[in-house]
Amino acid sequence: MGRSDDKWLTADEAASYLKVSRSTVYRWVKEGRLSLYHLGPATSRFNRKDLDQLAHSPRPRGDEFLDLCSGTAEIIRQDLSRQQLPDSVQLLRSLRRERGEGL
Repeated sequence: MGRSDDKWLTADEAASYLKVSRSTVYRWVKEGRLSLYHLGPATSRFNRKDLDQLAHSPRPRGDEFLDLCSGTAEIIRQDLSRQQLPDSVQLLRSLRRERGEGL
């Protein structure tokens, strides 16, 4: 039996659990697809049961592309904050090669 606090996740934990970016998690909250619970004046969490339900529900078309874009943008943002732009350029080049596009 898990601890009772195991069912409440932060936005970062929820994003990791669902394998999407944090911005995607908040977009789903805004769209009404996911609930964000306010547990205190400065404490908001996601319920693991809600995440499981979302993970097993059919996804509207186009979400995979939006998730890829969000994930790519997040990686680039992190690289820029660490001044690792060459890593982001390599990522974009490999994505374009996979799609059969030149750079």
